[in-house]
Amino acid sequence: VDSARWFGKLSTTVIYVSCGVLFVFPDLPLAAVDALIGLCFVLLTLSGVLYGRHYHGILRGALKSDPAIRKTVRRVVMALLALVWLAILGLCLYYRRLISVDSIVSYSPHSIPLAILLMLLLFALKSVSFVLYCGIFYAASGVLFPLPLAIAVNILGTAVMALFPYFLGRALGAEATDELLAKHPRVRRLRDLREGNDFLFVVLVRASRLSYDVVSLFMGAIGVPFKKYLPASVLGMIVPIVTYPLIGMSVSDPHSPMFRLSILAEIVLAAAAITVWQLYRRRHTKS
Repeated sequence: VDSARWFGKLSTTVIYVSCGVLFVFPDLPLAAVDALIGLCFVLLTLSGVLYGRHYHGILRGALKSDPAIRKTVRRVVMALLALVWLAILGLCLYYRRLISVDSIVSYSPHSIPLAILLMLLLFALKSVSFVLYCGIFYAASGVLFPLPLAIAVNILGTAVMALFPYFLGRALGAEATDELLAKHPRVRRLRDLREGNDFLFVVLVRASRLSYDVVSLFMGAIGVPFKKYLPASVLGMIVPIVTYPLIGMSVSDPHSPMFRLSILAEIVLAAAAITVWQLYRRRHTKS
């Protein structure tokens, strides 16, 4: 049993102090309450990440030293992930009518920090569901926030979406690669098209609009470096990150210039991305 780290103690202290402040001063302005909640959220997130790194190092050492532990842990993780995924998939299918732009906007809190937190949680949900459409969340950001903030939220959300499937693929490794290649012929073509420039490869794959989560899983499984994978994933999705909020902002008036220009830009840029991807494939095939 390892002792608590300083970041865990700091998170606990800040949460206790925040709760005490809210009890003693129940009439605090809403902005101050949001600031306390936001501070607790940031510290909890930081603590979770740092604890994850710490215990990952311990577990990695045990996995390297004992093949039996490695095999057992892999089975347990796969079983837990399968249960969690089935539960999330069931909830998404059951509440599918609520997963729309209108529903997200109507249920979002009025506080901007809390609304941002909700959107990031929805992006995280999309990353583990494998069935939700990220365009819904991109457009909802355009309705909820001013355009610069909506784009920033979508960039963060895209990064969040890219994390879970990628690290799942890293954890599964060669086994995940073999299964993906057997089930998805397009993924097999991706393996053949990969060259030395992983950054460009990820950007083009993202821009070609192949299944986001399956591609993330594959990128992790084949060992694309995370430092290249994450920024390239965001860059490859930059078109819908920008155009979908514009569409969401003007969706109530489909005849407005903004709506028409947004749709036109999405079509033109998507066509350009597909064209570049096809040229990349042909050049690689010839070589």
